[in-house]
Amino acid sequence: MKKGFTLAELTIVIIIIAILAAIAIPQFIRVQERAKVSAAIAKLDMIRKAESIYHSLYDNYTDDFDELATEVPEVAADRINTTDWSFEITDANETAFTVEATRERGAYANKKVTINQDGEIGGDHPMIATLAH
Repeated sequence: MKKGFTLAELTIVIIIIAILAAIAIPQFIRVQERAKVSAAIAKLDMIRKAESIYHSLYDNYTDDFDELATEVPEVAADRINTTDWSFEITDANETAFTVEATRERGAYANKKVTINQDGEIGGDHPMIATLAH
């Protein structure tokens, strides 16, 4: 009598593994993207705090990372931007500003996460709604 697995048994095991992978992989990708959005929000908040320091010194917000980095070096553009996200300060004036993080690659490319001077998070990235603030 031969020992081993039949073709039917091996096929069933492969099907079960495929079903488990079909369930697990999308969930893993969502969790990974949530982590990337959380990291972007942390950087946005750091930029917001740097803008607050800049505003207290100059009575104005800036849209220039180089100017901002003179007071808070951690927010220099070359240290903030990554392969996953690019950051831009928009609508900066005496009373308000908005900072945008734009997703650079992946399934969510060109989706944005924003923060304003009051710390309000916004944007069109679908993971924003899943994160508690």
